[in-house]
Amino acid sequence: MQIFKAIFDNLGILPTNLDEDLKKLSRTIEMPNVVGLSLTQAAAILKSMKLEYEIDGSGGVILWQSVAPNEFLFEGAIILLKM
Repeated sequence: MQIFKAIFDNLGILPTNLDEDLKKLSRTIEMPNVVGLSLTQAAAILKSMKLEYEIDGSGGVILWQSVAPNEFLFEGAIILLKM
């Protein structure tokens, strides 16, 4: 961390919001179980938790999710959902 601080100081780059940046790097979001839910339901839950998703396939319900329930994630993590 000190190395980066020295480089940024040398370049005259000041941190704009270090606390917010560090918060984004913390694994603080617990992955919900969305298997068995409709895409609309799963999307609403993931978006409310500041998680992103990609869809593979088509159908009525989520059959598989790439991240196991209860695993901790970063804000903005991308979850693959198979229909």
